[in-house]
Amino acid sequence: MRRKGRRKRSGNNKMFDAEIFSIGTEILMGRIMDTNSPWLASNILSIGGEIRRITILPDTIEEVSSAIREAIRRGPMFLIITGGLGPTPDDITVDAICSALKVGKFLHEPTLETFMERRGIGRDQVTQSMLKMATVPEGAEVLVNPVGWAPCIKIKAGKTTIFSMPGPPREMKAIFREHIMPFLLSLNMGKRMVRRAFVHMSESEISPIMEEIMSSFPGTYLKAYVSLRRSHDEPLPVDIVISGDDEEGTRRKMEEVIEKIEEMVRGKGKRIEVEHG
Repeated sequence: MRRKGRRKRSGNNKMFDAEIFSIGTEILMGRIMDTNSPWLASNILSIGGEIRRITILPDTIEEVSSAIREAIRRGPMFLIITGGLGPTPDDITVDAICSALKVGKFLHEPTLETFMERRGIGRDQVTQSMLKMATVPEGAEVLVNPVGWAPCIKIKAGKTTIFSMPGPPREMKAIFREHIMPFLLSLNMGKRMVRRAFVHMSESEISPIMEEIMSSFPGTYLKAYVSLRRSHDEPLPVDIVISGDDEEGTRRKMEEVIEKIEEMVRGKGKRIEVEHG
């Protein structure tokens, strides 16, 4: 029997994989929540990507550079990093990338000129904070931050393309939508859709149905969220994730899978409700 939770690809799906790093000691201390990673994962999944892992790291060069090197050895197509690009001493992501890739860093003059234009100042009024945010690893492509200051850094490392974005959610989302999402969509590597069902069954009851569905429909992944159910009287949330080559085919497949799940659950005398797409 195939182990529960393992994703199964169809032979025609050309999907990309990614890892997400969220940088910030304050996250590890529980002072703030990491909302960037779930948002990125959801958006990447929706366009055909597969998230291999999400890692939260402290603001130390050694920890972050070591984690980057390990990710590069694993070889995901993309490593997406948020946080650590601001002007303060604990913003160390550029230095960590340089350390991991064994490259130097340089002042990106076009970025600095953008800073000066936006503030209406001359070179003699440039601050150390501005110089720091305009400094990038050698070999990096610099993508303008449409709503903030620190730019997005794009750099290749072996098989992996690294995108490093600022941590504030408003800036991260704007950069992702303007630069990263169009780039990922240009790869034309498939489509994903997600629907959530609520089944009035226990995990042990739904598990055989999930296994049969994933086995019968390649490119389908089901995940039951036991932790989201506050009592046994509540329905069990189950995500239905469908991977396909195009939107229309993926949509048809989703409807087929939903129809089959509903048939199997009701065949057991149980109730199921599926969210509208």
